Amino acid sequence: MEYISYIVVAFISGLCVWLNAYSKQKGKSYANKEDFSDLKKQLSETTELVESVKSSLSEKSWINQQVWLKKQEAYEEIFLHLSHVKKFVNHQVLEYESYEYLHNYHPYVQMYSTHSEVFQKQWDKDVEEYERRKKSNEENKLYEKLEKNSNEAISQIFDLITVKSIYLDSRVGEVINKLKYSISSPHEDEDENDYYNRIDKAIESTMDNLFKISKEELSIKI
Repeated sequence: MEYISYIVVAFISGLCVWLNAYSKQKGKSYANKEDFSDLKKQLSETTELVESVKSSLSEKSWINQQVWLKKQEAYEEIFLHLSHVKKFVNHQVLEYESYEYLHNYHPYVQMYSTHSEVFQKQWDKDVEEYERRKKSNEENKLYEKLEKNSNEAISQIFDLITVKSIYLDSRVGEVINKLKYSISSPHEDEDENDYYNRIDKAIESTMDNLFKISKEELSIKI
């Protein structure tokens, strides 16, 4: 009987040890399961955050791309209009230089004291051609056309700057205002030579300045 009692006690003791180990293992499994659930929840929240950031960055990138395109279109239109202003200014400068050449730099004028008949005949011919061209309908129509295109171009640039002001640098308006003032008419304190030199430099300076601004605005590195 005592032998059986020992066996029963040993069995019960072993069972208790096993139950205790089993309980601990179950506890660990339960804890691991809880940890896994927490990790899974955190991963889900992190994924949602990452996707939200990616979506926000993608939206900003798209907006920036659209703004860049608007800027590009605006600057292309401005330079197109300025080409008409440049044509008119160049025409005026060339006409003035032609006049100056005939009256101050022609070989006949430079060599007037020699009374060269060859130079005089050439000068007479050149003056006649100049006067004929100045009086021709073609020349007058060309001048009127270039002047009209230039005035309309300046007006269209200002309209464009107003409409696209949200996209364009404020310096653009300042540059165009300065050009408009420069090519309008001679200043009181300058002669024709000063005037034509000034408007020639004004259009070149305007296009150079706008070129630099547009490169900066469009992030063009060339």
